[in-house]
Parts: sequence; structure tokens; C-alpha cells
Amino acid sequence: MILEYIGRPPDVNLDATLQSGCGAPFQTSDLEKPGYLSQRALEKATQRDSAPKKAKKQAGIPDDIPEGAISLAQAKKLLKAAEPPKPLVCLRCHKLKHEGVKVARTTNPQPAKLFADLRVKNSGVVVIVADVCDMPASIDTEILQHIGTGKKLILAANKIDIFPQHITHKRIMAWLERISKEVLRGVKWHDIKLLSAQTGDGIFELVQCIIKARQKPDDDVFLVGCANVGKSALINALRGAGGETTALVTTSALPGTTIGSVRFDLNSLPIFTQVASEFSPAPPPPSKTTKSFFSTASTNSNELLSKTLKGRLVDTPGLRTPTQLTNLLSTSELKQVIPRTPIEPQTLYLHPSQSCLIGGLAHLSVSSEPCRVTFYMSKHIPLHPCRTNNVESLWQKHWGNVHSGFCYPPMGVERAKMFPEVEKALEVTVLGGKDNLVE
Repeated sequence: MILEYIGRPPDVNLDATLQSGCGAPFQTSDLEKPGYLSQRALEKATQRDSAPKKAKKQAGIPDDIPEGAISLAQAKKLLKAAEPPKPLVCLRCHKLKHEGVKVARTTNPQPAKLFADLRVKNSGVVVIVADVCDMPASIDTEILQHIGTGKKLILAANKIDIFPQHITHKRIMAWLERISKEVLRGVKWHDIKLLSAQTGDGIFELVQCIIKARQKPDDDVFLVGCANVGKSALINALRGAGGETTALVTTSALPGTTIGSVRFDLNSLPIFTQVASEFSPAPPPPSKTTKSFFSTASTNSNELLSKTLKGRLVDTPGLRTPTQLTNLLSTSELKQVIPRTPIEPQTLYLHPSQSCLIGGLAHLSVSSEPCRVTFYMSKHIPLHPCRTNNVESLWQKHWGNVHSGFCYPPMGVERAKMFPEVEKALEVTVLGGKDNLVE
């Protein structure tokens, strides 16, 4: 696992392959750049290996003391010293995770450079992670060109836990298959999986799908997708499903939290070894002619698994597309726009010449027939029905004004000035239903 960093003397330059939870290489020279690690943290890391021995010495425990002959207090000190060390994180990760501080965004990742190694591979598994509540905007329309051909493709629709619970998974799956193929022309999915990195639902099924899709023992598994769809949270969920309690990959509401690829050996993740064992062929029963052969270490089940899990799991930086509204939002605005709890649909009846302001982000207008519109979004975004001929004046007067009670986010008039002008994004013609009411 690349993130391990133990026992390196402080006077030696940091290896560029050692990374923080955001994927940035560790460095000790520039406080403002991602990956910064203080000299003190570096020195503490070098002392980790000797911590158990030091604790044993401080507790007054001789090396040759028989087992069970130590006091409770001494045992507690040893248990504390035996705890796995916390993973090293850079200053940027610490601010994002523990202080909620907005840090400067880095430049947008260049897909051609980011996926150069992946594009030339003729096998492997690519898990395209999407936000099921932000479809189709959370799928990059050019992702197939970036990753090349020959790979098995899996669509992992994340955040299913906040999707309205009255909508069946069967209906969601059919909708995802249709809308994803409209966005990605010619895509052939190996499978589509619904999951939640937050609750762990669907994680085991996703790993089963990945194991079955791998064509070679050394095939890598790549998690790709737009910013804020939950790729890093999915990595931590995969670790958590195997019993790991420490999140090694930094997550936050800020798009672009992951700024470099973070890699893990598949055989270092217990959930993968557990699932892979279900598909590994069992060795033949021992016999007189084969007993010595199958009793050798080469046929040990762990070694068999390690041979089938030679590849790596790679978390890639989130791509930014012009169709994603989240790219325009600040940290506080993202917390308001991105739903954290199950969505409660809101339905409005709009008549011709009526409109509805969707916070300060968009507005919807009805031109001819009466229309019943159901909104699936965060409960913190206000809805404000009004007459269509009043939309422009309301927008100019209240856009970004939090005290208006309806025309935000953006949070503040000055923030609103940073947004692009509103323009028509979509025009839909629908047929009337019962009593000429369009739903």
C-alpha cells in the first residue's frame, strides 16, 4: 500500500511515491502546497516502530517475563502501544477533514494525462462512479475516449441511500441503463450496481461484480468519475467492509479533494480477499500421490488468493464537466445543495404563465398546459412559485440575498456576481394526461 510511511529518517528527502490521503506526494518545503508534512510529524513517524518496545520498557516489563504475569495497568499500556498508528495526512487533508476549512482548489485534472496509463491497457476493470441523484450530469460524456478500449465497464450508482425510498430499485436500474446509454453512446456495461458508500449497502455486491469481471490475475481496478460522486468515500467503504476502521482517503464536500491517484493492492483489502476466496477453485483432495504436493506452501490458500489478486485498486481525481452545477459552488453552498438525508419529493401545481424559482440556481416555466411538477432535491433549496413575467425582476432584486428566503444559493449578493448568467438549458414538450394535466 503506497500510503505506508514508517521508519524513514528525517534527514532523507521524501520519496515522491509516498502520498497523503488526497493523492498528493508528501513534501516538507512549501506550506501552501498540497502534501505538506511538518518536520515534527516526520520525526514522529520515524519513532513508530520503536513505540511498543518503549512502552514495554516504561511499564517495567522484562523481555523474558512469562505470559500472563503482568498487571492490568501494564497490559493497558501495551495494548495502547500496539494500536496501529494513524495514517499520515498532509496539512491540506487535515484542514479539510478536521477543521472544515476551505482550501484553494488546484487546477482541473487533464484527462489525457490522468488516464494515459489506463488508456493503453487492453484489460482491466473500470468502475464509473456516478451520483444517482445527479444524473446524467455526474457522467462525463467523454469518459469512454479517456479510458480506451478492452476494459470491463461497471456503472456504480452511488448515494442510493438518499434516493426517494418509494421508488423501487428495479425502476431505478431501468432508468439508469436508459439515461447512461443516451449520455455514453455505444457503451456496453458489464453490470450496473446500486450502492451507498455512506451506509455500505451494495458494497459486497460491487466487489463480487469486480472479481467476476477481472480477466487476468494482475488486472487493476480503476474508480473514475466526476467530482463529488463519492469515489474516495467508496474506497473507505471498501476498507470498512473488511473491518478496517481508519479512513485512509480524504473526503470532503469540496470538489477536487482528491488531486492525485491513490493506489491500494487488492490483496491488502480484506473484502476483496474474502470475496475472491468464494470464486477460487478448491485444491483436489489429498491422495497418496498428491499429498506431498498439496501440503507445500505453494498451494496455501493465501498464496492462491494473492496470485489471483495481483492488481491494484486505483482512486482517480474527480473530473469536472460543464454540466455539473457543483463546480460553481462554495463549500457552504455544497452542503446546502447536496442532500445528506433521504430526499422527500416536493410537488407543485403550475398553471400556464407560472414559474418556479429553484433557489437561486435555476427556474422552471410553464407555457401552455397546467403542469404538476415533482422536485427531487435537497430540502434546503427553497422553491418559490411566481408569475412568469415577474421572474426577471425577482431574480435581479433578490438573487443571492439569503434574507429573501427563496433566491439562494448562491449565499450572498457578491457570490451571485461570480455566477454565469442564467440561460435556457432545456425545453420539454409533453402530452397532457387526465383532465389535460401534465405530470
